[in-house]
Amino acid sequence: MKKELILKEAPVNKALLQLSIPAMMGIMVMALYNIADTVFVGRLVGTEAIGGLSIVLPITMLISAVGMATGIGGASLVSRYYGATNTLMAKKTFGNLLLITSIFGIITVIIGLVAAKPILIAFGAKGAIFDEALIYFRIVILGAPFLAYSMVGNNIARAEGDSKTAMNAMVFSALLNILLDALFMMVFKMGLAGAAWATFLAQVYSSLYLARYFNSSKSILSLSFKYWKPKGVLIKETISIGSSTFARQSAASVIAAMINHALIHHGGEFYVAIYGLIYRVMMFTFFPMIGIVQGFIPLIGYNFGAREKQRVKATLKSASWMITLVSCVCFIVIMLFPNLIMSSFSTDEKLVKAAADTLKIIGISLPLVGMQMIGASYYQAIGKAAPALFLTLSRQVIFVIPLIYFLPKFYGIHGVFYAIPIADVVSFTTTMVFLIHSWKRLNYDPN
Repeated sequence: MKKELILKEAPVNKALLQLSIPAMMGIMVMALYNIADTVFVGRLVGTEAIGGLSIVLPITMLISAVGMATGIGGASLVSRYYGATNTLMAKKTFGNLLLITSIFGIITVIIGLVAAKPILIAFGAKGAIFDEALIYFRIVILGAPFLAYSMVGNNIARAEGDSKTAMNAMVFSALLNILLDALFMMVFKMGLAGAAWATFLAQVYSSLYLARYFNSSKSILSLSFKYWKPKGVLIKETISIGSSTFARQSAASVIAAMINHALIHHGGEFYVAIYGLIYRVMMFTFFPMIGIVQGFIPLIGYNFGAREKQRVKATLKSASWMITLVSCVCFIVIMLFPNLIMSSFSTDEKLVKAAADTLKIIGISLPLVGMQMIGASYYQAIGKAAPALFLTLSRQVIFVIPLIYFLPKFYGIHGVFYAIPIADVVSFTTTMVFLIHSWKRLNYDPN
C-alpha cells in the first residue's frame, strides 16, 4: 500500500501496526545492542567498567535528546504538510532540520573533547569509575553528529510513512555494533575502548544508510542544500513541538545524573553499577512502547492535519490499548524473572542479587508508563507543545526530583529507587486527566 494511503485510508488498527511494528522491531534491536554492550563490558571488563558506562549514559542521552526532539518536532510538521499536500514546505522543513543537526553536532564534539573531564565529574564520575568513563566518552563523543542525524532521519522517514527504511537503519546498525563489539573486545582485546569504537562506527553507518534513502526517489524529500536556508518560522515550530521530547530526554539525563550522585552519596560506587544495569533493562521495556509512539505520532499528525477527527479518535484509542498491553507483558516478565535477567550481565553474585531486588522495586509501576507516553505524544502530534511539555516534565522532573531528595532521608539508599515508581503513579493520574479532557473535546462536533 502506498505510504499516503496507509496514513489516510487504511483501517486504523492496521495502519498503526504497519507503522509501529517496524519501529518496535528496529528499536528493540537497538536496545539489544545497548544490552549487548553492557554484557560484553560486564563479562569481559568488570563491574567498574559497567559503572563507567552508567556515568556516560546520561551524557549520550542528552545528545540523543537533541536529535530526537529535532526529529519528532520536524516529523510532526512534515506529517501535517504531507497531509495538506504541501510538498515544498515539507522539503524546507527537512532542510532546516539538517541545518540545526549539523550545527549542534559540530559544537557537541568540540565541547566534549575540550571539556571531557569536568563533564564527567559533573555527571558523578569519581575514582576507578572516572577512569573507565573517560576512556569510553572520548571515543563515543565523536559520533554525536551521526547519532543526531540518525535520530532525525528515522523520525522523518516515518513521517513519510516509510517505517521499513527507518527500521532497517536501526537493525543493520545494531547488528553491526554487536559484531564489532565481539571483534574489538573478544578478538582484539580492546576492552572498553572497543565497545566505544563499535558504537561510533555503527552510528556512522546508520546516518549514511538514511542519507542514501533521502537521496533516492523513494523519498519526497531532498538533501539538497537549497532547502537548508534558515526559515525562522519552521525552526521555531520544530523547537516548540520537539521541546517536550527534549525535556523528556534531557530530564531523563539529568535525573540519571542526580541518581548517580545520590547513589554514590548514600551507598557508594557499587550502586551506580546496579542502577546502570537496571536502567538498561528498563529502557529495553520502554523501547517497544516508544515504537508504538513513533507509529502513533505520524498517524495522528496526518489525520489531524487532514481534519479527520474520527480517525484521530480511533488512533488514540487503539494506541492506548496496544501500549498498555505491551507495558503489562514487560511488567510480568520483570516480576517473574529478575534474577535470570540480571545474571546475563555479570557473574558477580552480589551485584546480580542486589540488582534483581532493585529491579522489582523500580518495575512495579511499569504498566502505567505507556499511557504517560501516549499522553505527551498525542499533544506533540497535534502541535500542542505546552501540554506535551508539562506531561513530560511531570514524571521526570516535577514529581521525581523532590522524591529523590526527601525519600533517602527516611529510607536510605532504597529511597532513591522508591522515588521512581511513586512519581510514575502521580504522573499517570495527571496524564489521564488531560487525555479525558481532550477526548471529550474530540467528541464535541460543532457541525
